[in-house]
Amino acid sequence: MKIQTPYSDNLDVLVALVTYLAMTDFKSNTPSYVAETLALDVKKVRDTLQSFDGLFRESKNPAENGEKYYTLHLRYALRWTQNDESNGESKEPLRAEYLDTLLNFITRMVEQEQTNQRQFSSNRATLTAAWVAAGVAFFSVICSFTGILISVIVTSLNH
Repeated sequence: MKIQTPYSDNLDVLVALVTYLAMTDFKSNTPSYVAETLALDVKKVRDTLQSFDGLFRESKNPAENGEKYYTLHLRYALRWTQNDESNGESKEPLRAEYLDTLLNFITRMVEQEQTNQRQFSSNRATLTAAWVAAGVAFFSVICSFTGILISVIVTSLNH
């Protein structure tokens, strides 16, 4: 099972990549070209494109430099529905409502991760408090038992 990369850890690069790939006139591009164009670290761009394969589509055919091309899944799908006469070669940017939907999706994923993190922290604090309370209760039982045992011993010695 693949470990999901957190959206919140990559929000800045995700927004830049989604916006660029949605609005550029190129139907797809390589990580190194995108990184250079956006003045971003090429490794961070490549890692983000590969980690969020639900947003970004990797081409089957490499560029001349051996890198794969990337585009948004939505943009790739719309190539075939919007431009049948051009054999899927549409270079039109995505409409604003599509870009808005993608950015809202990313924002909601970040919010969900933060909610989950808060819930996890809250659960951990509750569990810790429960263990502390159980420890205190156990200690109280031991102290009570010790007190009873001492009073029984003292009473038996006095008789």
